[in-house]
Amino acid sequence: MGFRSIVHGWGIVAACAVAACEGDFTAVFSSPDRNPVPVHVETVSSERSPPALVIPGVVEAKSTRTLGFRASGRIARFHVEQGARVAAGDAIAEFDLAQLEAEQRSARTNLVRAQARRLEAARREGGHRHLLELAAVASAPVASPSIELLLHEAEVRYAQALVERSRSRLAAGVLRAPANGIVDRRYRGIGEAVLAGAPVVRLTELDIVVTRASLPRALQPLLRVGGSADVRLGEEAAAPLSGVIVSVGGGSVAATSELEFEIRVENPLLALRPGMLVAITIPVEGPDALYTIPLAAVRRGIDERPFTFVVVGRGAQLQVERRRLVFGGLNGDRVAVVDGLAVGDRVVTHGQDLVTVGDAVGIVGEGL
Repeated sequence: MGFRSIVHGWGIVAACAVAACEGDFTAVFSSPDRNPVPVHVETVSSERSPPALVIPGVVEAKSTRTLGFRASGRIARFHVEQGARVAAGDAIAEFDLAQLEAEQRSARTNLVRAQARRLEAARREGGHRHLLELAAVASAPVASPSIELLLHEAEVRYAQALVERSRSRLAAGVLRAPANGIVDRRYRGIGEAVLAGAPVVRLTELDIVVTRASLPRALQPLLRVGGSADVRLGEEAAAPLSGVIVSVGGGSVAATSELEFEIRVENPLLALRPGMLVAITIPVEGPDALYTIPLAAVRRGIDERPFTFVVVGRGAQLQVERRRLVFGGLNGDRVAVVDGLAVGDRVVTHGQDLVTVGDAVGIVGEGL
């Protein structure tokens, strides 16, 4: 047999194999005598559901910052304990204010005295100038300020600078919160000397928080950046807080097909704190869903489009076929389906990894 004949023969075999499977290569290798694969199913029933994603999430702080004094000194007092909540402008810690206040009083006293000496010098200067004017002819120039008056003027300006410095030091001796949040860490203790700008406490800002959650990647089309979301702290919460989706897919985990997203939530009353579990409701654009099925029944194809396996046939002729799905939401472990299923369909909830299109199956509890 020549080489050309061998190649021609293999070509015929390959063509027959492709024609037999009609594009589904699994059929070529399927054994007609294969035993039915046991699967669990759930029968689809009519169950209307409003279009929304209802999922759990975790609160995280949007930002943290370290705070320090604007001047050097020794810490004399903390106004709040570690873990306490503070509002913008609240005092957190302070230096020995008695000493700073004494410095300010001394500076003000020196300023008053300098101003009095300048006034007295100005009076004397005015008297001397008046006598000179009387003694001089009409065209004589007016005398310049004396050296004494210039010295007193400089003394007053120096005293004013000291008062301003003492006022600034007194204000810098109190460490205040620049925003609402929680003082969740101390770096220094009472009695310790600190330099200007050295870390004293850490403030976790809570005016705005981030809620992080995840959902199956197959439901990504239901999310959009800029979409609204309601965040509720437990069922007892009087009213949810409004949020906005700021990112989708930033921390997706391909191995588990999970898609992470973040919601930015304004938190003016500081009701939400890092680590809290919350319930997130995200409205979905579209019609009410017609059915719900277990999340475990949903698969994701190579083209990223979601599908599920449905058992068709009767008796010993049960097989699985593939149905593409159009989602309308998610609530816990149930997916709302808008299109792709009908009442009475039997979706495979367990055993999907063991079957492919056309495989013979047996329903657990019905003869297996």
